[in-house]
Amino acid sequence: MADYVQIVRVLPRPSPQQISSFVAYVAEAHSWYKHLPLTPPGVQFFFFLDPNAGCDLLLGPGGTAKYRQRTESTPRFHYSWRTTSEYRQSHGYLEYFAGAGTWILSGEPDGVLCTHNPAAAIFVGGSVHPWSFGKLRIVFQTLLGRGIPKEVLRGQSVMKSFGPPLEYFSTDGWVVVPKEILQIGCVELTAVVHPDSAQTQLWQHRIIKTGGSDLQWPDDTGGRATLEEIRKLAQNPTEAAKAQLDRLLEPERQRQRRLMEEAINGLVRVIYG
Repeated sequence: MADYVQIVRVLPRPSPQQISSFVAYVAEAHSWYKHLPLTPPGVQFFFFLDPNAGCDLLLGPGGTAKYRQRTESTPRFHYSWRTTSEYRQSHGYLEYFAGAGTWILSGEPDGVLCTHNPAAAIFVGGSVHPWSFGKLRIVFQTLLGRGIPKEVLRGQSVMKSFGPPLEYFSTDGWVVVPKEILQIGCVELTAVVHPDSAQTQLWQHRIIKTGGSDLQWPDDTGGRATLEEIRKLAQNPTEAAKAQLDRLLEPERQRQRRLMEEAINGLVRVIYG
């Protein structure tokens, strides 16, 4: 833990405004209503500080990593894109990792752009002791193969991965975020955290597919009573159903955002004192 803390403690401490802004950013950073479960159990999100937050991750020969700052002249690969200076002004050096969403690999003159970190780790370069991706590397090698396709390397197409593309990375230069930090900075999120989760067709599909008998809902935000209201709206939608569904989901959405803020504040206290 000492190595990681020593590296990130020199970074500016994120302000309360930056933490709040980062939580809002994460909630809409991807189409979570497509990638996360609608109801608990959700997916674990890990929050940490990263010296390369807000920069582009590029892969070179042998899977070596490097980062570059995003400027107005670098490619805009996603609707959540912003320059490095804009990102850091709004969010400081906060970063997150979740095993959900889509990783995109795209060839450029400077290397292969990877849109997300491969794990809860930071890249420091140099000849630091390499850490192991362990069994995950074997799993993803089996799923995706060992080589980045030539057309991707040439920038003629992009490749999407629905899991961290670990097999394309060299482990050299990476420092894993300590489990003590990850435990403090861990929050379980569901699709509800995203504003577009208030779509009756999403809930119709979930209820019709499973019958809804396995659905869970936190007691703090309504428990079974809220689930029953959601079920009624999904099974018999009206013109006002979306607004009504959004009203039902909002307490849980805010609860998850509060948990994110609490987790980030907790890890900030551990790192900075």
